[in-house]
Amino acid sequence: MSEAASRYRILSSLGKGGMGEVFLADDTQLGRKVAIKFLTEALEEDPTARERLHREARSAAALDHPYICQIHELADIDGRTGIVMEHVSGETLQARLRRSPLAAKEALQIAAEIAEALEEAHTRRVVHRDLKPSNVMLTEQGHVKVMDFGLAKRAPSTSGSGADAETVAPITESGVRVGTPGYMSPEQLLGGEADIDHILPRSRCLDNSFQNKVVVCVACNRQGKGNQTPYEWLAEREPQRYEKICQWARNKLPYPKYKRFIQKTLDLDKFTQRQLNDTRYISRVVLQYLRCLLEVPHNALAIRGEKTKDLRLHWGLNFVLRHDDLDVKNRDDHRHHAVDAIVVALTNQRRLQQLADIDRRGGTERTGEILLEPW
Repeated sequence: MSEAASRYRILSSLGKGGMGEVFLADDTQLGRKVAIKFLTEALEEDPTARERLHREARSAAALDHPYICQIHELADIDGRTGIVMEHVSGETLQARLRRSPLAAKEALQIAAEIAEALEEAHTRRVVHRDLKPSNVMLTEQGHVKVMDFGLAKRAPSTSGSGADAETVAPITESGVRVGTPGYMSPEQLLGGEADIDHILPRSRCLDNSFQNKVVVCVACNRQGKGNQTPYEWLAEREPQRYEKICQWARNKLPYPKYKRFIQKTLDLDKFTQRQLNDTRYISRVVLQYLRCLLEVPHNALAIRGEKTKDLRLHWGLNFVLRHDDLDVKNRDDHRHHAVDAIVVALTNQRRLQQLADIDRRGGTERTGEILLEPW
C-alpha cells in the first residue's frame, strides 16, 4: 500500500461529472477532512484526460487566495491519481440559485469575491475558461470558493522566457472549443473570431444599450469598420455588400438594431437630450442604483401619470424645481423627468395600495392624510 493510500481514507462520494468524481476523505495524518478528485474509470487510461488532471492540479496549486479552493497535493491512491484539495462545506452557487433569486447585496458580494479570485488567477497568468455556477462553492460562512481549474490555461509570459513552455502547450486539438457552451463568451465559443461590439460607435454617440450591440467578426471590425457607422463604412464603398448586410439585419434583428444599421448620421446632442428627457430610461438607472442599496430585491411598477402626480404631491417633490409657492409640476425645467423617474423607481404595490386607501377615505384634501416619504 502506498503512503498516500494509507494516509487518506475514502468516506463517501461528493459528486460525479463528465470527467471526474470527487470523494470526501479523512486525512489521517493531519486529522482533517479533504476532498479528492479522480478521473472517472472510463478516462483513467486516457492520456489527454490524465494530462488535464495534472494541469488542473498545477494551475490551482499556483494560486493562494481565500476565494480559490486550495490544492494540497497530487497523490497516487490505490493505483489512481487524484487531486487532494481542501474540503469546502456548503453548496454550489448553482444549487443556491435554484432555491430562490439572490438579494442584491448578496449577489454583489458573490460577484465581487468571484472577481477577486479571478483577478488573482489572472495575475498568475491562469485563465479558468470554465467559470459557471456549478464550479463556484458558497461556504457555510457565506463566502466564495472558485473550483475546478481542469480547463485552465496558462497565458505565455510577456517576458518571452521559455520557462512556461510545458504548461502553456495546448492539450486540445486546434479548433476544438473547450468549456460549457451556455457559459462561454462569444469569442471563446467561436475561437476568438467573434466579440460583442457596438453598431454605432459608442465613442461618438454614447449609446451603450443592448439595442446598439451585436456579435461581430473581430478581424473584420478591426480592419474595416473601426469607429464608423455601418453606413459610413460601406454604403458608398461597397453598396451591394451594405445592402446585403442591411437585408440580413432587417430579417434577423429587432427593429431598433436594424434602424442603427441604416442610420446615416450621428447626433450626440439629440441622443443625450432624448435620454435625459426619457423618464423610463432615468427610472431604469435609478432602479439599478436602488437595487445596489436595498437588502431585498426591488422592482419598479408601470404606473399611470395620474398616480405619479399624486405621489409627487404627497412627497413634496413639486417644490424641488420651483422658486415660487405653487405646488405644481414645472414642465419648463426638463429635470422634472428625473423627479418622475425617482417616483416611479420608489413606488411599489404596497405604496399604491396605501394611496388608494387614502383616496377611498376622501383624499388628502378632506382627511389631511399624507403618504409618508420612502426615505
